[in-house]
Amino acid sequence: MEEGERPTTIIDIADRRWLKVYAAVLVFTVFIIAALWAFSRYFSDAS
Repeated sequence: MEEGERPTTIIDIADRRWLKVYAAVLVFTVFIIAALWAFSRYFSDAS
């Protein structure tokens, strides 16, 4: 039982790490896109 459980826990930990990385990259990308969109609207309204 232990031999079968250890790989699953390692995989779960790896999956959690990758999920955190993917979530961080996704949020960071959305934030950059939103910031660029806001700046473009601000500059277009200012000019």
